[in-house]
Amino acid sequence: MHTKKTKKNYLPGIIILILGLAIIIGILAYSYYSAATYDSPFFPERRTMGQRLYAETLARDLQIAYPQTPEELMALHSAASFLLYGDFTDDADFLVDVINWQRQMYSPELLAANPPDTQLENLLDAIAFLYETGITPRRPEIISVRFYYLDQAAVHMRQVMVHYDNLYWVYFLETNEDDRWKIMGWVRTDYTFSHEIP
Repeated sequence: MHTKKTKKNYLPGIIILILGLAIIIGILAYSYYSAATYDSPFFPERRTMGQRLYAETLARDLQIAYPQTPEELMALHSAASFLLYGDFTDDADFLVDVINWQRQMYSPELLAANPPDTQLENLLDAIAFLYETGITPRRPEIISVRFYYLDQAAVHMRQVMVHYDNLYWVYFLETNEDDRWKIMGWVRTDYTFSHEIP
């Protein structure tokens, strides 16, 4: 007598396996997020933008990948300035790390005139002032670049300020002996950018 073979139903097992994997992935994701939240120096409401900004800028090793043009240099400098003044954190160690990273773009003369301790003190005073007055700076943007020689340039910057007038700056750059652009200094100006190299 011939008996008909019955097919095994694998569907319940597959469903259980998928649900198990989903639970494991969920637990791992929650653990990763919790660790990132705990370790993050950024305020919770600014964490996503702060981490993205950090990844775009400070994660870059300037000793290996130094910016090649005035525009690239100032774009990184602006991102670092935004991290410093943009109300992302009150973690003093993180602020010091940002300052030290940004100082790699300065000329030796500018570094000598602005010791790290003085720069940090001025930064904390400025942050306190912005907090007290409710002024919110946006990320500085490059308006134009003017080359005076092959090794000298002036970069015109604008910074939109919420609850305050916009700020305008001219940054003066020169290349050093390694052909790296360095910031020599800057002056505050107006929308006409009428300042020349001092």
